[in-house]
Amino acid sequence: MAGLALIAQLASALGVSRGIVLAGVVAGMLALAATGAAWLRSDAVRDHEAREAVEGAQGRLQTLEEGDRRRNDVDAMDDDSLRDVLLDWLR
Repeated sequence: MAGLALIAQLASALGVSRGIVLAGVVAGMLALAATGAAWLRSDAVRDHEAREAVEGAQGRLQTLEEGDRRRNDVDAMDDDSLRDVLLDWLR
């Protein structure tokens, strides 16, 4: 009720009909709601992109760690066992 009285006072001050002021208020509220929805959507997209970036970084880190483990295994072998492993792999 207070909202309608405010619209009536605003219409009177502007010298236009209450219907026009009400339509303007409704249009403004719809624009505000659409802006809020667009912002939420863009925020969700940024969150999704950030999650994908983290997953990619974790995958690269695991690959690096696996490479380090293999390098350590090879470094720990003596020359004869390394030669045997390489020859077995080439056969």
